[in-house]
Amino acid sequence: MLAGSINRYTYDVMHQLLVQKAENVSWAGETRLYLSDGKEPLCDFVPFSGEEGVVLDSIPIEGAEDLFVHCEVKNTEVSSAVIQAYLQGIATGFSLIHDRDRSNEETELKNSSQDILFRANRQFHHSNHVHEVLKVITDALTEMMPDTDIELHLVNDWGVKGISGITMMDLRHDQDDLAKNVYVNGLNQHVQDESGGKDLFYSPLPGRQGVYGVMKVSPRFDVPFDPAELAFMEAIAELGGNAIESTHLYEQSRKHIKDLQLISETTKALNESLKVSEILQLLRTKLTAAFGADEALFVMTDAKWQLDFDLDYSKRRQQLLDNPAIQAVTAEIRATQHEKFIADWEMAEKSAPFGSLVGVPMMHQQDMIGVVLLMGRERSCFSYDQFRLLQSLVQHSTMAFVNAMLHEEMQKVMITDYLTGLNTREYMDAEIRRAMQRDYRGVFLLFDVDHFKQVNDVYGHSIGDDVLIQVAELVKQLPADFESIAVRWGGEELAVYLINARLSDGVKLAETIRREVQRLTKPEVTVSCGVSCWSYESQQQPKLKDLFNQADDAMYRAKASGKNTVKQYR
Repeated sequence: MLAGSINRYTYDVMHQLLVQKAENVSWAGETRLYLSDGKEPLCDFVPFSGEEGVVLDSIPIEGAEDLFVHCEVKNTEVSSAVIQAYLQGIATGFSLIHDRDRSNEETELKNSSQDILFRANRQFHHSNHVHEVLKVITDALTEMMPDTDIELHLVNDWGVKGISGITMMDLRHDQDDLAKNVYVNGLNQHVQDESGGKDLFYSPLPGRQGVYGVMKVSPRFDVPFDPAELAFMEAIAELGGNAIESTHLYEQSRKHIKDLQLISETTKALNESLKVSEILQLLRTKLTAAFGADEALFVMTDAKWQLDFDLDYSKRRQQLLDNPAIQAVTAEIRATQHEKFIADWEMAEKSAPFGSLVGVPMMHQQDMIGVVLLMGRERSCFSYDQFRLLQSLVQHSTMAFVNAMLHEEMQKVMITDYLTGLNTREYMDAEIRRAMQRDYRGVFLLFDVDHFKQVNDVYGHSIGDDVLIQVAELVKQLPADFESIAVRWGGEELAVYLINARLSDGVKLAETIRREVQRLTKPEVTVSCGVSCWSYESQQQPKLKDLFNQADDAMYRAKASGKNTVKQYR
């Protein structure tokens, strides 16, 4: 736009008319006609101003603000009144031209505005994400008013990327007071920039449920906004605000559905397993994938809940469990029984191994059985919505977790002798059957406490039980050379099965146990032992009953030979 709010086309028309009229004036003397903004000419040639013998005058063009038509004549005989009358006629004509072109321009601007709004509204209806809506807003404003700067101050973090001019609005620290006022009051503001005097336009981005931000538009040049442009900005802000709300609600509903699906799928998968190790592995996989976490840790409160699941922790995980920052967070959650959300963990704690953390207690009825910790390498790795989702997931998962641990405890009770803590005979039977299908060989040791009836008669049954416990403890402390199963076979008899061992290995181990029992038991007792074995080196298919009977025969030979000895089946 030029001075007087006229466009280049209107100026060119007026300029050509002035050139023609200057060549056809009714008086003598060289004449120049030109337009100005009241300060300097809007033409390329230099006026006569300042030369001798020049008569000059000017008159404003009605309806065209700050636009004047000038006349300079090199003839002092031409009166100022004649020039004034001549200029008045030109100004009247130019005023009509200006009004006509202005009307045409406004019509074109209005039509263009309506077309852009129509296309933008159609795009709003096809947008599924907030960042798509914001892109439509900025593109529409740029198309309608290319020589403007656009800022969108948003009150929500929608993860918008790739769109310039977008900032988060902080009502406490935001330095743009006008933007804050527009957000709070919900009213448009058309003001002048205090520093440069340029137009500024602020408009809220409203929806039915609230205001989602503020749109700020400022021209790059000192040109005021056209009324059609103001109307356009109001309309695009209102349409955009409603579109932001719709897509935001759509995204929320999709996220809620996705969260519910995750909770449902996880709970179903957890309930299908009664093994703690499988549940923990499933939870770790689900949590790290769903939340983009770099580490997931389960820190149990009581040793009774630990069971055996810690055995699969890597050295790295154990190092994390020993980290002072993790221990401090875990202790705080245990003390308060409240969740913990740390967006910038490294700033809060120098020894923090990660940038951000969320921690949720695992509550069963009124008891806390453990803490779930999710950690991310980056700061602000987790959103508040993810934090709430983790709370729900942990709440739903804890029951399945407890059921699995109780099931394993029950299984352990069912296969454990209540007095000695060794496994039961039924457990060994099942394990050896599986071993005969899986392995190549195995060795069976059957021990009997010598003169056990005499121990009960002399010391009493309580001491007799204590003797059995002492012998069982010695059996439990087997060397780790072979994988083994130790059981209470019945009464004062104990048994050991060595997986994939040779007969010579079994005899050697039996002798070690025999010596240790005689040396360490109080009151002193001895044991007799029979050793049998199986392998696929023999032509016969191994049978569980034969393995047991052979060890039993060997043990009775040991008893008959004077007790406190080891015999192998031959």
